[in-house]
Amino acid sequence: MAENSASMPLGQRMTSLDGLKLGLETWFPDLDYTRPGVKPQLSAQRIRAVLARLAVGSTAIVPGANVVFDVPNTVFDAVAASAVVANGQLDPYLSSNAVAGDICWIILEGPTLINAGGTIAAGVSIKTGAAGVAVTNDYSSNGHTAYGMTMEAAAVNQKKRAYVQYQTR
Repeated sequence: MAENSASMPLGQRMTSLDGLKLGLETWFPDLDYTRPGVKPQLSAQRIRAVLARLAVGSTAIVPGANVVFDVPNTVFDAVAASAVVANGQLDPYLSSNAVAGDICWIILEGPTLINAGGTIAAGVSIKTGAAGVAVTNDYSSNGHTAYGMTMEAAAVNQKKRAYVQYQTR
């Protein structure tokens, strides 16, 4: 995988590939992508992402939602239920929902912003809840549902930092 070799940064989407290939994986530096202009570095960690297209006929997906995608990582869709194990996160830095046909980055590993589906303490394991939000992993179900660890506490509907590592299928 190339180090930040993609011409499309986090926080942007495309409707055509412009020379890029679906399934392209790359690493991005951990910067504050919410800031305009020069983005301050948040840590020395890196964010691994894959370029994929939202499936035709899909409903719009909120930035930062957990998603499922096919292998070889080219088409993604919303998580249908909390029982589904997500294998990626829609770029949380998009300014609006992804719609069918959009080409976006799917976060696979690294520090990112999660959408909290409830109050979540710092330093706890998280799993996918309804509508693709992050919830505290209570370990009541399959242990493979956990995909990350919070880096800071979050209240319901807040975007907060977490380190994620999704299991690709």
